[in-house]
Amino acid sequence: ESDCCSRQVCGPNRPYVIHITDNNGQEVMSVRHEFVCCTGCCWCATNSSCGYEVAIEAPVGNIIGYAKQHTSAWKPHIRVLDANRQEMFVLRGPCCWGCQNVYCTDDIEFSVTDQAEDKYLGRMFKRWAGCGRETFTDADTFGVTFPLDMPVPAKALLFGAVFLVDFMYFERAKHSY
Repeated sequence: ESDCCSRQVCGPNRPYVIHITDNNGQEVMSVRHEFVCCTGCCWCATNSSCGYEVAIEAPVGNIIGYAKQHTSAWKPHIRVLDANRQEMFVLRGPCCWGCQNVYCTDDIEFSVTDQAEDKYLGRMFKRWAGCGRETFTDADTFGVTFPLDMPVPAKALLFGAVFLVDFMYFERAKHSY
């Protein structure tokens, strides 16, 4: 949910709300992003007026946490926080600005670790869709893996973080990552 003017003028910086429904059409979760004027560059992300952040609600109206861009010299770095803004997970992506050839035929993978970054918990990835689809469409397929015994609210936070990663790195000009 975003307005036409914001989509045209602000691109992925625009405010938006993503409504997630169950099989019966009931809204069970939402991901909310407020407008930021910054481009989301890695080195200024911790500044309160810069950097991307989404609030994750489940059920709608009840914030269960946030996914927030964090300062990094050259790799995507996202911190997933609980409702009290206590760090739960860290997502790290591959190198920015083309210093690593990640677009040829590979999935683009972000590791999911605990807050201390000493325990690997899973991965978030953008699936390589083939040359035709990658070149001629804006359609993307994402996935996230995590331990089966992870609490449902924690899984919901990681699911919500997928949308932040998509808007930050894959909704700009094709492959501006």
